Amino acid sequence: MNIHKEHPPESGDLLAPPEWSMEMIQEGAQHIAVVKCSGVPKCRLSLAAPEADLEQAQRLLADKARWWIREFLSTRQQDARASPRAATRDQASTP
Repeated sequence: MNIHKEHPPESGDLLAPPEWSMEMIQEGAQHIAVVKCSGVPKCRLSLAAPEADLEQAQRLLADKARWWIREFLSTRQQDARASPRAATRDQASTP
């Protein structure tokens, strides 16, 4: 699912680029979000809340995913500034 379509952020600051998505998995009382960029899994976030229904879990995990994406992109930008050679290599491998 698109991270923003069903559960938009309360603040525009947390909008993720459109190539980011989230797939929900439920294992018992644990809800898991597989965060993907252009269909490639980048991380798994979980919520262990037996009282949370799927709608609540999706909303909470969408917020967590947006924060994770923001941190991930920020770290990549910092790495690129620190090492121009690494940035060139990363750009060549990005779809």
